[in-house]
Amino acid sequence: MPRPAIYDTDLLLDTATRIVATTGVSGLSVKAVVRASGAPSGSVYHRFPTGAALSGALWIRTLERFHAGLLPLLAADDPVEACVDAARYVLTWSRDHPDEAHVLLAGPAAYTPDRWTSDQTTRNAELDAALRDAVTTVARRLEPAEHTTDKAIIAVIDLPYAIVRRYLGTNSEIPCHMEELVANSARAIVTPP
Repeated sequence: MPRPAIYDTDLLLDTATRIVATTGVSGLSVKAVVRASGAPSGSVYHRFPTGAALSGALWIRTLERFHAGLLPLLAADDPVEACVDAARYVLTWSRDHPDEAHVLLAGPAAYTPDRWTSDQTTRNAELDAALRDAVTTVARRLEPAEHTTDKAIIAVIDLPYAIVRRYLGTNSEIPCHMEELVANSARAIVTPP
């Protein structure tokens, strides 16, 4: 019977997340994860043979976790409330998961996607398509039909991400009252005049 893994993939990716949150993406490497986790280098290299594989795994896992809460909100029956709830969620999730929010704020280009495994590249494309489809679908249900995709993108992505970047960029906690401000702003953007 094989021994249970002491340093599992999630623990190593949790370590990578903390590294990115404290030092930025430039501080992320397999060696840095080995040092910070205390895991034997063989354990880490077995799961992540290259720094790019580690970076890709970190990006994909974080994006999957974020989308798990965001995408169902965008599928709600009322398109205005779907956008409002999704905008609020971006702030709530980022406040509740600041280290992971730092991972996402860096953007995928920071994680050398041109060197990811083919599975990681495929999964990233699937996640991008899922978000794009969810925003496009909710936008089609907004009235009036003029510029609805732009309105949905501004309300759900641009506005809340700007707030998150403003606070996390200075390592400050996102104040609770920002959720209501973002929700009200998102509602104003997507509600017909």
